[in-house]
Amino acid sequence: MTLASLLPFGFVELRAVYRDGYADTRSLEFYERDRVQRLL
Repeated sequence: MTLASLLPFGFVELRAVYRDGYADTRSLEFYERDRVQRLL
């Protein structure tokens, strides 16, 4: 169950790492994005 709930967020984060870089993905601004907030 935990894997299924974390899976969509993991894909969003992985895509952001490739597109924007690791440092940007780990910043607080990443977690404030609309798409991320809907998943959290």
